[in-house]
Amino acid sequence: GGYILRVDGSGELRIVAGTGSYAIFDWCGWYEEIVNCGDGGPAVEAQFFDPVAIALGPDRAVYVFDGVIRRIGPNGTIETFAGIPDLDFDAGLELLFGVPARESGLVWRGRTPMRFGPDGSLYTILGYAASWGSHVIVRITPSGIIEKVAGNPDHGSSFVPALDGTNVADHPAYYEDLYPAADGSIFVLQSDSYGYTSAVRRISPAGWIQTIAGGFRPADPWPFGPSGCSDPLDCPQFSGDTGPARNASLWYPNSLAVTPDGDIVVVDTGNSRIRRIEPVLPGY
Repeated sequence: GGYILRVDGSGELRIVAGTGSYAIFDWCGWYEEIVNCGDGGPAVEAQFFDPVAIALGPDRAVYVFDGVIRRIGPNGTIETFAGIPDLDFDAGLELLFGVPARESGLVWRGRTPMRFGPDGSLYTILGYAASWGSHVIVRITPSGIIEKVAGNPDHGSSFVPALDGTNVADHPAYYEDLYPAADGSIFVLQSDSYGYTSAVRRISPAGWIQTIAGGFRPADPWPFGPSGCSDPLDCPQFSGDTGPARNASLWYPNSLAVTPDGDIVVVDTGNSRIRRIEPVLPGY
């Protein structure tokens, strides 16, 4: 539960949405209505179930991932933008693509980033109760249709990352964050449960993937490394500063952004560092 807050230009904190009451405790309807409690009315009177992400749209609306994706319009009204308001929804292959986003089931995970692309599409990463290790990148187009960009919603947690130069349309992966670029490509962070695949990768508009930094080769990938580390936390996972990013090692990166001049900034969580990847040829 809680609030959506805004700090204005004068530094004053204001409530945008929410009453501070947790929707599941302060009853507002039938079970399936908990995740859209207050829709159609003022956002400041709505209740939230479990908000995990927020994004600002090109239409000046605020979008909140709260079991479903909810939209707070400039006029202060809240409504469901995408997702079926059903907490019992079982995803897997039942997730629908190529349909209006309001008719598709969204299964969120603990951290569910949302970002708008230059064309106004809303990108997010979904997880699946049926296969907890499989993440899928989806796009909601400006016309309101939900499309799958990458990933496989019906795959278990054991996988080998897609090789550079291959298509990721149905390839299973752990996606931690994404950043849509101006040319239609998407920069993504991949990191599995052991951090072995910790990498920054680029998905082209056609779906081909390329490693930008890190990869399926941390400095000493326990337990497969030559030094035979007995614990992954004891293995050296930081390397590569001042050198080619492709030869660097990351460890559990979980957030990234692209600066206006084209640098990629990565939160390298496992190494307790914020790292920057500079273009080899700035401007290209």
